[in-house]
Amino acid sequence: MESNEQSPQDLPKFSVATVIVFVVLIAIFFVGLFAFGYMTHKQNLDEINSRAQESADAPPIVNVVAPKPDPQVVQLTLPATVVAMQETALYARVNGYLKRWTHDIQDHVEAGELLAEISAPDLDAQLDQARAALDQAQANEVSAKNNNDLAQATLVRYQGLVPSGSVTQEDLDTRQTNANQAQAAYIAAQASVKSAQANVEQLTAQTGFEKIVAPFAGTITYRPYDVGALISPNDTAAGHELFRVAETDKLRMYVNVPQSFATQIVVGQDADFTCRNYPGEKFTGKVARTAGVLDTSTRTLQTEIDYDNSAGKLFAGMYGEIIFNIQRDKPVYTVPTTALMFEAEGTQLAVVQDDKLHFRKVVVGRDFGTEIEITQGLDGSEQVVANPGERIAEGVAVRVSADNSKPNQTAASTQPSGVAQTDLAAQTPAAGGK
Repeated sequence: MESNEQSPQDLPKFSVATVIVFVVLIAIFFVGLFAFGYMTHKQNLDEINSRAQESADAPPIVNVVAPKPDPQVVQLTLPATVVAMQETALYARVNGYLKRWTHDIQDHVEAGELLAEISAPDLDAQLDQARAALDQAQANEVSAKNNNDLAQATLVRYQGLVPSGSVTQEDLDTRQTNANQAQAAYIAAQASVKSAQANVEQLTAQTGFEKIVAPFAGTITYRPYDVGALISPNDTAAGHELFRVAETDKLRMYVNVPQSFATQIVVGQDADFTCRNYPGEKFTGKVARTAGVLDTSTRTLQTEIDYDNSAGKLFAGMYGEIIFNIQRDKPVYTVPTTALMFEAEGTQLAVVQDDKLHFRKVVVGRDFGTEIEITQGLDGSEQVVANPGERIAEGVAVRVSADNSKPNQTAASTQPSGVAQTDLAAQTPAAGGK
């Protein structure tokens, strides 16, 4: 069957010239579009390069800060340990049993006050025996003295009879020998008395140790033995003492002062002690003495502060903080830590003077993290570059940022007043004892 639909036979036909013209027009359109985009991009790129060149030729912009002066009086806070003015352990000097004790811990005692008694019957018996031996020696001394006196008198009579021939030379020699022997026996008796006396004194001194007395006025802080306990003078291990006595009416506070402040601690100056037991309360003492030398391992100076604890509020063994008010001899300034430059010539700061950059060698002090002290090298009038970059060099021209074009006035408005506080409690080791 034949289809009723047939392809049209009279469609228009494009000539080759028409196709070429159409292609050329399309090419011209795209070329024009590319040329327009390229020219626009080149114009923008030239503008950017021009601005970059202008920026490179212009002086760099720097942010500056003014050195912030620290107060003349600085509060130095350091960890401290409280100890008794004096403390001692009392041990036994004789063998025996604890007979009684008269004071317990926390009792206050005076110097020489009886604390306890030790029963030592064997020592008492030895003393009685020694006293009897002394009595015997003294009796022998009297007898020897009488014999010596008689022998010396007999010798003198015989010597008077020799010229008359009443006695022979042999009798005289015999009396001389007897007199010498009597004298030697008397000397020996005297020595025996001294020996017996010394033995009595020794045993008497030992029996004196049967009574334990307080060596100074203080407080009983330790008493481990009860009545009937066996006491030995050879047991001197820690914790085996009969008593421990501490003088707590006055206390000592030991603190280690860093080297940077060691020369500013003066004997006699006040120092405040604080502890968490008494929030907001200060206990003022005085610097009594210093070690005079620095500990080579910590570079610190051990310092002692004496405190009158007659009120009894503080306890020996407490831990707290000592606050020193230190007067500075020279002004000290603070700058941001980012301003420091560590060069081969040493630590330096970049300062702006007459729109030019200059390097200033400085000596740093305490480091507070974001800020650091400058102890030498600044007079406070400088404009210090806060963040020196790579483009800075000695003598290069710079521009100060408009945000801080007047840093000295800004610093003046933020200058601290009063007393600066320095807390080294977390950086310094706890002070030791004596």
